[in-house]
Amino acid sequence: MAYDKRKRGEPVPPQPGWAVYLRTSSDENQKPELSRARQRFSIEENVLKRSEMPVYDEYIDVLTGTTPNRPEYQRLLNDARMGKFSHVIVERADRFGRNDTEAMRAIDELHEFGVAVRFANMPDIDPMHMDQRVLVTMTFTLARRESQLLGVRVKGGLQAKRRSGGYTKPSARWLPQHVGKTDLDKKKELGSVDHWIELDPERAPIWRYAWDSAQRTN
Repeated sequence: MAYDKRKRGEPVPPQPGWAVYLRTSSDENQKPELSRARQRFSIEENVLKRSEMPVYDEYIDVLTGTTPNRPEYQRLLNDARMGKFSHVIVERADRFGRNDTEAMRAIDELHEFGVAVRFANMPDIDPMHMDQRVLVTMTFTLARRESQLLGVRVKGGLQAKRRSGGYTKPSARWLPQHVGKTDLDKKKELGSVDHWIELDPERAPIWRYAWDSAQRTN
């Protein structure tokens, strides 16, 4: 019977077990490996340790949550349709997707397959419960707002650092500048490494000549 349902593409009654879904941004500055380690720890401590069900598989995406076109996310949905597990666990609701409409649609789709979704930071919340569903939806809204505020703060910080001569990004080899770095003695005193931008005495005159020539031509 299960084989026939698979052949027809119909949902199969799920086997008891957990599917662990981990997602990090494609932004390398977020150190995806550290984020995944934190997510695993939260999921293990808050949920899996309290459950007698086995872990079927782990699904990992390093992509933005605003799109459903994530390979492992799609594999998770396909495996759910095949009845390979009964529960999906993520660290937080926004790990399932930053787009609340898409994420809630996926949660509803998993529910149709008989698969429940749970969140490690709110392990007792059931997104299919009418009142608790409101809380889940709010977490998506707050996550999106926090992401927007973070972007504004980071942009402002980078602009302020550049104005003060600070270092924000690695300089290309052809730029008329190089990056200064705190020496070891100063590092011990400050407890951290600082960077700043300095003119490159060899390249700066060339760039000045090229700039002046361009200005005269125009």
